[in-house]
Amino acid sequence: MKVKINIKSVNPKFSQKLADERHEGEETEDNVKYLWEDDFDVKGNVKDFKVKNNAVYSLKGEFADGKTFEHEFSEMTIIECYLEDGSLSQFPIAKKLIQSTDKKISRDGEKLFFHVFLKGAKEIVNPFDGAYFEKKDWPADLPVRDEDDDDEDEEFEDDEPGTDEED
Repeated sequence: MKVKINIKSVNPKFSQKLADERHEGEETEDNVKYLWEDDFDVKGNVKDFKVKNNAVYSLKGEFADGKTFEHEFSEMTIIECYLEDGSLSQFPIAKKLIQSTDKKISRDGEKLFFHVFLKGAKEIVNPFDGAYFEKKDWPADLPVRDEDDDDEDEEFEDDEPGTDEED
């Protein structure tokens, strides 16, 4: 099965009432529904898709100077995609960031779409593609990826295989 994961940050200032009254229910440049959006196509065929709630996620990696780190985060929602080749792709998201989720499967059962709506009022740390942590829970000794940095010159590399992001 092919899996697409969509993450959206919900704009807490969006007014559906204003959109309904003035713009036939549609968002406008001054009244946007989502602050940002990430899409991920899981590479390969997924044989098992799971969502673990209230899980512990262990972030392991290496700083640019070669020193390793490991930090555990509790109260995480972890999206797990077990691939036919035996590998695992994980998408860890702090449970406190999630407003809601939605799972849809295509009529032929060959595609799964999983949407995660994040609370836009929360400050988020995104250390690598597909991972979202609440900034206040992020360890001070770990670097934060610059949002303008497209995976180049990162201060550390994660050990998680993850997936490739697509537009």
